[in-house]
Amino acid sequence: MHHKKITISVALIQNGSSYICLRRDDDHYKDYIEFPGGKLINKETPSNCLVREIKEELNINLKKYKFIGALKHLYDDLLIIINVFKIFKYDGDIYSNEGREIINYDVNCSHKILPTHNRIINLLKLPRLLKIVTIDDFNKNNRFDSTYLTSLRLRDISYDFYKNNIKNELISQKYSGNIIIDYPHNFSWKEHYHGVHFSSNDLYKFDPNKKEPFITYSASCHTLADIEFCNTKLFDFILVSPVLRSYNEYPKLNWSGYSKLSKHSYLPTYALGGLSSITADYEQCIKNNGFGIAGISKI
Repeated sequence: MHHKKITISVALIQNGSSYICLRRDDDHYKDYIEFPGGKLINKETPSNCLVREIKEELNINLKKYKFIGALKHLYDDLLIIINVFKIFKYDGDIYSNEGREIINYDVNCSHKILPTHNRIINLLKLPRLLKIVTIDDFNKNNRFDSTYLTSLRLRDISYDFYKNNIKNELISQKYSGNIIIDYPHNFSWKEHYHGVHFSSNDLYKFDPNKKEPFITYSASCHTLADIEFCNTKLFDFILVSPVLRSYNEYPKLNWSGYSKLSKHSYLPTYALGGLSSITADYEQCIKNNGFGIAGISKI
């Protein structure tokens, strides 16, 4: 299906632990807040658009910034491509040239933020390497090295097993990264998780209206139908498998099949299944439209 497209650039400007946002004053999503930025015009590059829009909106001149990544989001029949930049240095004092209220957005902010913009914040959290921990893997190895990791996905692990076994291991390694747990989960997890993962069997139960702020939402996808469903929802990333080893009724995709599926995804995609080399497989993943790699034994 072909969709009408618009491309925008947005800026992530930190103010302490908060991000600078602007309150919308038009009829569509009125009073929601959004990151500063806007649409590309007159064949602009994303970076040229960024510099122009931030000068127009906040009266500052950007001096140092970095492209973080691009997100695609589907609004009905409109595909929005969002180029995300993190700002490190600028000249001038921030002032709303257009009279819109400036809001400092953080985890305690009570203002509603545009649905796409929660995904922008979560993009900053995404690792390039995602370690998947299972009970069998943990019991077999008794420990794992988390010192180089920023995210762990706990697959089929209860809160009690985490509390009595894995938690102490992570404390001993001074792990401070994110914990991703499976859907469905119970109240015992409370504030002990940073992401929720949906299996391919459960992904169709996902309700974007029940998303929690600052929590990432991911899904396992084996088919084009899975990916197309996720494109219409507010997932933050997907795991595409099996790449190099068959899984249940699904034959291995190989890198060519992974590439074809990833091209259809509007979300960052991770390669999963039979990966054996962090360096070589990560390079293959990036070459084939991927974002990162995931695994149990080799990651």
